[in-house]
Amino acid sequence: MEDVLALDEIELVGDVMAAAAAAPGDRLSEADLDAALGVRGVARPPAPRRAPPCERTAERTAERTAERTAERAAERAAERVAARLPAVRCA
Repeated sequence: MEDVLALDEIELVGDVMAAAAAAPGDRLSEADLDAALGVRGVARPPAPRRAPPCERTAERTAERTAERTAERAAERAAERVAARLPAVRCA
C-alpha cells in the first residue's frame, strides 16, 4: 500500500531542492519557491507593521525622560525631608 501523501511531499521537496540548486544566490526568492511548488495566486497575509525607527526612538526618549523626571522628583523630596530633620552632631 502506497502513502500518496508522503510520495507527493517527497516530490515537492525534490522540486524545491532542484530549484535551489539552479538558483543563482544562496536563497530562493518567494517567487522562485512558489514557482517550484506550483503555487499561483495565493494571497499572503501582510507582514505586521513595525513602527519606523523615528517613532521607536521617540517612544524610548519619552520613557527615559519620564524616568529621569521621576528620579529627580524623588531626589528633591528626599532633600526636603532631610532639610526638616534636626541636625545630628557626632561626638
